[in-house]
Amino acid sequence: MAEKSEFFSSFVDIEKRPHYSPECEISPENFHTLVGEYRLDEDVICQVKGHKGICYQKHRSGWLGVTNDGLEVLIGGHCARNYFKADKSFALERKRVRKEIDRKIALYKLEEYRKNKMSISDELSCLRQEIIDTRVKLDQVHKHFPNAVLSFIDSAQKTGS
Repeated sequence: MAEKSEFFSSFVDIEKRPHYSPECEISPENFHTLVGEYRLDEDVICQVKGHKGICYQKHRSGWLGVTNDGLEVLIGGHCARNYFKADKSFALERKRVRKEIDRKIALYKLEEYRKNKMSISDELSCLRQEIIDTRVKLDQVHKHFPNAVLSFIDSAQKTGS
């Protein structure tokens, strides 16, 4: 599996890409592939060409697509559903991109867990020791109560009263 799919959370990262073109338009007819998915804090203009012309609607989430000419454009989430839902190549690309992004995220999390392995192990050891110490203290407290009191506490715990 190629790891070329990207997730964008900033429009600046998209604008910096050499093949990104804010003037270009995309439709199912000139769609080639997807570069990645984006969810932004700012509004961006959709570049999908539909039946009534270019969308130009502002949106915050969608897909960075590539035209047959090799230019990268924004495909808004609503337009992706409205204009590309019947396009099998778009659906396959969307599925591929999501899988690759999910895989990247999982690998990143796994690497973070590996980096923190020692601190997590130390924390777990401390928690185990704390449980052991608490049980010892509880046993010491129980030794000071008469059996009748312990039976009462036990039945109260079982009945919830």
